[in-house]
Amino acid sequence: MVGVGEFLASAVLKQVGGKLATAIWKAIASQLKLGEELSGLQIMLANIQTGLRKAEKRSMKDASACIWMRELKAAAYDLEDMLMDFEYEISRNNDDSESNSPTKEVSIPLKLRPTLYSMLNGMKTRLENIANLRRFDFVADTSSDDQDVIQTQSTGAALGEDIVGRIKEKEEMMELLREDCEHSIIPIYGFGGLGKTTLAQMVYNDSATKADFDIRIWVYVSTKFGVEKIGRSVISQVEGQSNQFDFPSVQKRVEMILHGKRSLIVLDDIWEEDACRLEDIRTMLKFDKPGSKIIVTTRSEQVAKRMNIKLPFKLGVLLYEDCWDLFKAKAFPLGIAESQMEKEVMGEQIVKKCEGVPLAVKSLGYRLQSAPLAKWEETLKTDLWQERCDPTTATTSTAVLPSLRISYYYMPYYLRPCFVYFSAFSKGFTMEKSDLMQRWIALGFVATTQHAEKCLQELLAMSFLEAVTTSPLVSYITLLQYCLTAPTILFYKIY
Repeated sequence: MVGVGEFLASAVLKQVGGKLATAIWKAIASQLKLGEELSGLQIMLANIQTGLRKAEKRSMKDASACIWMRELKAAAYDLEDMLMDFEYEISRNNDDSESNSPTKEVSIPLKLRPTLYSMLNGMKTRLENIANLRRFDFVADTSSDDQDVIQTQSTGAALGEDIVGRIKEKEEMMELLREDCEHSIIPIYGFGGLGKTTLAQMVYNDSATKADFDIRIWVYVSTKFGVEKIGRSVISQVEGQSNQFDFPSVQKRVEMILHGKRSLIVLDDIWEEDACRLEDIRTMLKFDKPGSKIIVTTRSEQVAKRMNIKLPFKLGVLLYEDCWDLFKAKAFPLGIAESQMEKEVMGEQIVKKCEGVPLAVKSLGYRLQSAPLAKWEETLKTDLWQERCDPTTATTSTAVLPSLRISYYYMPYYLRPCFVYFSAFSKGFTMEKSDLMQRWIALGFVATTQHAEKCLQELLAMSFLEAVTTSPLVSYITLLQYCLTAPTILFYKIY
């Protein structure tokens, strides 16, 4: 399976192509009579980017395509480094303030000229070898990136859509919380995309829960597991800060915070399977008031049973009727018109193929909202549905259901680098929305803040992000769930 870095190769190639079009490289090409070579290099980069679409699709089940993309990524970064090194050397011999001016003649040191010739020729040969797409029997993709930009109607659903279904599951969880017995741990487990976090949020935010518990604390755990980290999060949510405490002080402070209070703590997305480390959590979060509870969400049945062998709550798939309601809300926000009857029939079949995974249902519904009938048919008949996932192993970190693969595959090409970028951060990481957009721009994923905002809104509408308003002035991004596996599927919360 192809990794995150390979998906970022497209953004690097685009950035390098743009660099070759700047004034300084036009001046270099003019002086050294390299115009034809640089123009050919730009065309080659564009052609390789076109081939990336086919390569990415093949990479899901073809190791040779993965190798091709790794070679491409390495070449893209090497070319970018080479161009930057030459720009630096040239800038040392020119006035930095004017070296990028189209009217300023750029002075190229004589000692650099042979090296530049040699390296450009070497890079061209390397890219030509990679660009031989017939090595993998690729056919050039003639579709335009613009065809991926599906214009959607503005419905505002992504800013606070209602949760569908899970009424029975919520009631079962609420009943477990109401038991006024000794402190207990309630683990919720199941594979990615089912809505474990959503169910926990439904219970956590219920008015009865707020009334029954003196203190409620939500901790994002994810892969960066640590008892001290969990303790600091507890302190921070109650007292607003925790950095000045060492670990013994953290333990003591947590004990003081929880003392005498009926507490509910949610440990969201635990991956750690070591029994001793899980026991350390129990020890630190021990309560002295009956009725206190810990809710744990995890993909691992082993973690669930180690936290409480008597009470593991296995979350099943969402009922078809609820999935269909979710899909209709995304794909037909204004209702199903007579002219959309064919789409309705195909939509019902697509929902069945999603097999009760709400994330895939919502994501595909949005992507198909304004798509032509041919795109619906392509989605229904794609071979990716055949890549079955064994339900007995679907809770592991490497298992991705076909419906989730497809929801990523049909994500617009221009969105993918922005989306995959989130995998660089762990769950619970927070950054300003404006900072995130500037990072996308700096990395060459998008050109303007308007484009970045559009990408962010599309990820919201596809349910890869959740919007929560806490301030009219500043917005933040917080990671909700760590990536399932490549192709990366992430869920974030916007504050």
